[in-house]
Amino acid sequence: MEIEVLREDKEGFEIRLVGEDHTFPNLLNTALNRNKKVMAAAYKVDHPLVGAPTLFFRLKKVADVPEIPVGKIKGIGPKTAEQLEAVGIRTASQLVMATEERLARTGISEKLLAKYLDEARKAVPEDRFGYRAVLKETLKEISRELEGVKKGFKGAAR
Repeated sequence: MEIEVLREDKEGFEIRLVGEDHTFPNLLNTALNRNKKVMAAAYKVDHPLVGAPTLFFRLKKVADVPEIPVGKIKGIGPKTAEQLEAVGIRTASQLVMATEERLARTGISEKLLAKYLDEARKAVPEDRFGYRAVLKETLKEISRELEGVKKGFKGAAR
């Protein structure tokens, strides 16, 4: 399973679960809703035959790490910051989350963009809001529960 981050901000965390149907997202959604740190979780599949499920959740308390303006990223000067801001990229986290199409509209070379993206990733904590830790914790909980189920089946088969 591949997890693609679609959105990560103070309002919530949205991921696409590539290669999944309803089964795993339903299990993950249920486990997230049981987590005391989660305010709400939900998932949807746009089309049952060709759509990849998207899951969204919001935390009761979100970590608050200050935003870093693109002009403060190592290697980005005023002209480059202006090019990025012209397409709506104003912060390091927005640069990290930007689509290839949006980055292409800046007019900045791919080589320089790769360098700026590396610097932006260093500047932005990986789990800026705390969603990834909750997701990881929930996935571990599911794994433990499944191990318990496996042990139960082995005991029943004897």
